[in-house]
Order: sequence, then structure tokens, then C-alpha cells
Amino acid sequence: MAEDIIAQLLARNAQQAAITAQNSATEKAGEAAGSASAAAGSAAAASGSASAAAGFAGNASGSAAAASGSATTAGTAAATATTQAGIATASATSASISQQAAAAYAGSAGVLNAYLAPGGAVPFTVSGIALGTAGSGATVSGEFDLIVTGGPLGHQAKITVSGGAITSARIVRGGLSTSNTAPTYTLPAIAGLTGATAPAATVSALGNGATFEALSSDNQRALLWQVSGGVLAPVNDGSGAQVSQYFKSGVDASISALGILKKIGGAEISGVYADKTRWLRITPTQFLHPVIDALNTAVASLQSSISSFIGAAQRLSSKVGTNEVSFYFTGDKTRWLRITPTKFQHPVIDSLSTQVTNLVNNGAGASYMVRDPKWDSIQIIGEVVHFEGYGQSLAQGYPGALYDTGSLASALMFSGGVRPDDLSVDPAVIYASLVALQERYLTGGMADPSANDSGSVGETPMYGAMQMLAQLMVSDAGTDPTTNGQKFMASVSARGGAPAAQLTKASGVRYPRLLANIQNGPLAAAAIGKSYASAGLFYTQGEADSSAKTAPATWTSTVLGIQASVQSDWQAATGNARPVPMFVNQSSSVAGYYAGAQPDIPIAQLQMALSNDYVCHVGPSWFMPYRNSDIHMVPQGYKWLGAYYGWAAYQWLYKGYKPVPLRPVIRAEGSRIIARYPVLAGRKLVIDTSYLELMPNFGMRAFNAAGVEKTLSNPRVVGRDCIVWDASETPADQWYFGYAWSAQTATNKTTLFGGNVRDDNPLIFDPNGLNVPMYRWAPTDKITLTA
Repeated sequence: MAEDIIAQLLARNAQQAAITAQNSATEKAGEAAGSASAAAGSAAAASGSASAAAGFAGNASGSAAAASGSATTAGTAAATATTQAGIATASATSASISQQAAAAYAGSAGVLNAYLAPGGAVPFTVSGIALGTAGSGATVSGEFDLIVTGGPLGHQAKITVSGGAITSARIVRGGLSTSNTAPTYTLPAIAGLTGATAPAATVSALGNGATFEALSSDNQRALLWQVSGGVLAPVNDGSGAQVSQYFKSGVDASISALGILKKIGGAEISGVYADKTRWLRITPTQFLHPVIDALNTAVASLQSSISSFIGAAQRLSSKVGTNEVSFYFTGDKTRWLRITPTKFQHPVIDSLSTQVTNLVNNGAGASYMVRDPKWDSIQIIGEVVHFEGYGQSLAQGYPGALYDTGSLASALMFSGGVRPDDLSVDPAVIYASLVALQERYLTGGMADPSANDSGSVGETPMYGAMQMLAQLMVSDAGTDPTTNGQKFMASVSARGGAPAAQLTKASGVRYPRLLANIQNGPLAAAAIGKSYASAGLFYTQGEADSSAKTAPATWTSTVLGIQASVQSDWQAATGNARPVPMFVNQSSSVAGYYAGAQPDIPIAQLQMALSNDYVCHVGPSWFMPYRNSDIHMVPQGYKWLGAYYGWAAYQWLYKGYKPVPLRPVIRAEGSRIIARYPVLAGRKLVIDTSYLELMPNFGMRAFNAAGVEKTLSNPRVVGRDCIVWDASETPADQWYFGYAWSAQTATNKTTLFGGNVRDDNPLIFDPNGLNVPMYRWAPTDKITLTA
């Protein structure tokens, strides 16, 4: 990877050298420079690294020139640089085309197989699923793909089996069709399930504001359309052209026209001029082009004249019989530079290669998030790292069932269980030792009545959190907590149905169990000869206060009081003054309590994290699997929620970066409303309809200062980080915007808020098991218009 990066950066530097070397370029060089200007946007992402490489190449070029006093050599170097400019131009063009090809591949799923015209009929999609007979006797639980016959192209749907029966169904992808014929479903084979019948689908036309892609008449592109006023309208870019993406056939045609060829049947890329002479050849073992030839010439010149400028503190060695140049320190003879036809090894280049590899492999866990020394006081130092889960029934894992049935080698729990008081309240029993973390499915009620568990508990978010921490430790830090001497530890002390007031220390309702957990953590670690660290509090609560319409200021002060009590008591238990960070998820299944009005508690959860240093917002969860029209999750949902807790904890407590919610700054230009989101480097916004329906205006609503709702329309993504809406009028006062305030309409998701805006973080959690993406989703929010 390092060699490829250097080749590209040196090519870019060569282009600049050509401009300096020649005041009057040849016609071909002029044309190449024009092409390079057109491709500059595609190459801009690499400009920072290019400067560093350009400096290195410039120094080498200067040394070679000093070694050779020949004017002819200088003239040859200028001519070579001109050729290099042409090569750099072609490389930049190739990068642009590759980017188009990648976009076409990503956008090809769900493209309508029909040619459309403005003002035409609106396509149909699957808009709802009605459950059939639930059946009974299933011996497995989880989500299963329905077998789809007919109906809209690309439609996918799933059912959830829990407690031996089918409990819900959901649309994964609605699909597209010019016909209103509904698909038919066939149930997949589900062990033990009898008496069940397949769901039935409902098909309807796409609603106003919906966007989709359809084939172009030449079958080479996917054109972007939008439903506007009940008819079709093209979605155009800033130049007035309809937004489109090329399929592979169209990209291949463009590549061929530019003289960039891919050899069929082999791993090879070649660049040729119109006369078929080749100027580029790249294979897994070769990189042939004039830039490399010029580099080899410069190296040979450098070798022949090295004695004229090399200092006493270093020496140059050339291996006899091989094409290799190496620099060594004089004292200890260690090598600091090695160049061969296939290798370029230098500490700076090695570091660059490592960073690029991390960015590609680890997504948002990678090293471009800058460490802030402000958080040094909460960095993890200890062999047993203890996280406590607190809140109400979602923290407990109600209403039962398990996704993970085995133990987790990288994490520990008390011998009583992740909920230590499942089976006993005797401290000598439940805190006797530390064992490998393993979830438990319990019916009949927990032993401690203060848990108020309603009789059935199962998978908690803690398993997913600990597994995500371990996954990031391996992939990002390169160390495995199953073998590196550090173990995570989890315990839960939640109370079903509890408002925040019942979780305070003063109430004495459930806090005593939390206190016992954090007091016994250091003792249990000491018993096995390990040091101990209080890591943080995972707080999952808000449904009860949403139902009770608790004032947001009251809820916030109560929860911050709980954090203060936990911090004081944990510091007393450890003898360490380390602050205790609190991680708060956003209640996403309370839409029914607010009926479209401002959701005070979810907004308060976000604002509390934005306003307090040691509170971190984990994010919303409406895209995760919940029970059918219920505020509670299925086991897979609890595990996925835990993964977001683990991701946030790793960024903040191990890497020194406090995650920032994906919430925009919004301003107006006349009647156009423009929102810009803090999308991380290398990421872009995505409008997701895979995990939820397309919400009106992607989930955004507008209100004037008096609270009167205003009309938004024509939502569209612009660039990588902006969304634009058209408002019915120009804001005349301090408008505000409510995002994800409305409930989803699918029959099994009516309790859930919905918003379609997320990023495209490539990180996958538990790729060999749950296998779910870790996108950053914009949270339920209230945003004031920026002047």
C-alpha cells in the first residue's frame, strides 16, 4: 500500500515540476494540464499527503541536479517532468472514474427497471405487512428472511420469531415496480414452528418527497427521480442536469474512451495513448511508467555522486547485483531508508501506510479522531475494567430470551450473573468470585424484588458492549483482551418501569444494588490479584418519564444527581478521585407518548450530553429490532444497542475522543433551508430506507417562533454533508426544527420515532454473528435556525 501511495504522490509532484520547468508546454502537455484541472476535485482528498511526498521528491530531484552539472541532463529532466504531468493527469482522471464506478455499484440496488418521463405515473412499493397466524412450537428465535415471489423488484422482508411463535414482520426494502401487484410470501423453514401462515403485503404508490432511481434509456445509468405533487420530477444537480450514476457498462465505456484498459483474465491495469502505445502498466508485481523510470535514473545519478554531498553522520549502501539503495546511521549501522523497484521503506512512509490501513479497516474507530488531553483523567488504567448498567427495563433485558448463549472470554461478571441478584440476594453467594461473562434467560422473577422485572429477563446490552470493546481493541489497537492481561467487567442494577426519581440514592429503591455492585468490584478484582478501574455508567432510561410527561429540567437534574452519587460512591470504593463518565442512550420507542408533539425527554437526553463534560450521548435506536409495536427490544436489538455503548466507551476512555452527535447547524437562504452535519473525514451522508420507511422530509419538521408548523418539501442531499429543503415561505422570525419527532407508520413500529439521516461508517459489529453496521445516526433533536 505504501508503494502505491508514494507513486501517486510523486506523480502529482512531477506535474508541478513540469509547470515550473517549462514556461511553454507542448500541446499534449497543455491538454493534459486541462484534464488534470477537471480531475482536481477527485484528487483533492490526497492533497495534504501529496505535499509531504512532493517535498521529499523535490529534495531528491535537487540533489540529483546538483550532482550533475550537465545542461543536457537538466533539459532531459524538464522533458521527463512534462511527461510526468501527463501521467499525473491520467492518474487523477483514473481516480475520478474509479470513484464513479464505486458510486454506481453502491447505488445499483433497488433501481427501477423502467424508463420514465417527467410528469409520469408514480411507481409502487411495498408499504406494509400484515401478520398471518403466529403459529407455535418454534425451537429457535431470531429474524428470518421471508421468501418473496412477485411484486416490486428488490423487495425484501423479514419475520421475527420469539417465544416459539412469529411475533412481528418488517420491511427490509420496499422495492420498486410500475405495477401495483403485491408480492406473495412463503415462510422459510423454522425449526419446530407449526400452524403459522405467511404475512400479507400491502402495495401503494410512493409518497410525495420520495426519491428513487430508474434506468436511463441507454441502460448505462441510474437516474434520480422524486415524487412531487403526485407525479414524477427529475432531481437535478447545480448545473441543471439530472443526477445519475453509471452502471459498470457505462463506466467501462468512459474508461475505454480515455485510454484506460483493464486486462481481461488478469490483475492488470494499462494506460495507452490513441496510437496504442502504452504509458502505464500496473500488476501485483510491477509498476511501470515514466515517473518510476525517472526515479530510477535519479537514484542511479545519486549513487554515482553520493560522495559529493553525503554527510559524515550517515552513509549510503548499494547492494551488488541488485537494484537497491539503502541509508544507514554511521554509529549503530541501523538502516533508516531502503529503496528497491518494489519497496520504499522509511519511518514516515511506514507510519502513513499504517494510518491508511487503519482508516480503511476500522472505519470510525480509526486514528483520525484527535485525542483531547482534556480527557486524560478518565483514561482506563487497570486490569479489571468495570462498567455498570443502570436504568429501567431496557437495561435489564426485559422481556427475556437470549441471542448469545455462550460465555465471552474477554469479559467478567460476578458469580451471581450479569444481574447479580437474579437467583439470590446473599452477598456471600452473588459476589463470591468473578467468572466469564454469560447472559442468563430467567423466568419467574429475579430474587431481588427491587428489580421489578415483571417476571422475565434475558439478554442485556452489556454483552454487546463488552464484545464491541474487545473487537475494537483487536482491530484498532492490535491487542487482544482475551490474552493481554486486561479484562472488561459488567454488572447491571436496573429496575423495570422506573422513572429517574426511583433510581436516586435518596429514594433507596434500587440504588442499594448499584452501590453493592460498585463496592464489590474492587474487592473481587483484588481477590484474584488484579488491579481495578471504575470505567463508566451505562444509563438506559427515559421511557417511564416520557410516559409521565416529566418536565425535562426535572429529569435532567435528577439524572445528573444520580451520576454525582455514583461518582462519589465509586471514588470512595476505589480510593481514586477519577471522574465517572456516564453514557446515555436516546429513548426511541416513546413516540406513542408524544403523538407527534415535541419529545421532551429524548431531547433532554441529548442536551444533557451536550451541556455536561462527563456525559456522552450514545445515539438513537429506532433502526434496531424491537418487539411488535412495543417499547422493548428483541435480544438482537439489546446486543446492537450495547455495541453502540461499547463503541462510544472505546473512543472516549481509550482513545481520548468524546464522540460528537450527528446534529446539524441549520441556516436559511431565502426559502431554502440548509442543514450541515458534522460528518467525519472520509464519510458522507446517506438517506437510509433499509432499516426504516422513508419519513416525510427525511424526518425533519419546521416551526416558527410561535410553534406553528411550516411546510417543508423537496429534501435533497447536497455534497457529502448537507441537506437542503424548500420551505413554503422565507423564515421571518426564529424558526426551529424538530428532527425525528414523528412515529413510523409500519404496523409493527408505531412506537418508534423515525429519521433517515445517517453516515456511511463501514465498521461492522460482530461480523461472524450479528453482523450489523455501526452507522452514526442523527438523533431526535430540536435545532434553532442559525442567523
